[in-house]
Amino acid sequence: MVIKTVFSILTDEKIDKISKRVCKLSEKESNTDTLKRVKKLIKENEKATENLVKALEAGKAVDIISAQIEKRQIEKQNLEAKLAKEKILNPKLEFAQVKFFFDRFKNGNVNDMKFCQYMVDTFINRVFLFKEKLLILCNACDRAINIPLDFSHPEGSYWVNLVEMKRIELSTSRMRTVRSTD
Repeated sequence: MVIKTVFSILTDEKIDKISKRVCKLSEKESNTDTLKRVKKLIKENEKATENLVKALEAGKAVDIISAQIEKRQIEKQNLEAKLAKEKILNPKLEFAQVKFFFDRFKNGNVNDMKFCQYMVDTFINRVFLFKEKLLILCNACDRAINIPLDFSHPEGSYWVNLVEMKRIELSTSRMRTVRSTD
């Protein structure tokens, strides 16, 4: 049932919409304060180095200026390494990458338990089991999915599907059972 619910989310239109939102969020998160600060320091370093080169060309204190240029070059290398590390820690995702990721799910094999477990881990945020219904909160949509449970006719309800899919589980931190006091 959960897998069918996830597949209902994975239409081409929804995949495009989700992919755009993920890219926007990725861009926002990849532009950290640390990244901005390091870029600013690199620009300042380049400007200072340029000024030192101009002073060197003018023939002023060659030994001192040469040492300062060398110091600035080492500083710039360290800043560029820090910039590269920050970009790795907060990568900016491209639309094609995100879309490819979601398209793989659309054509997956629902009989493969590893695939089903991966889908649940990726798309399902929380599952609430009430006496009369199952409520699924997905990561990929803005609404909850409400599935009525009719225990009076188990063979005609979603209960059979839930029992058959018993090997697919949410981690215990994402699952909560709610019991009503009727």
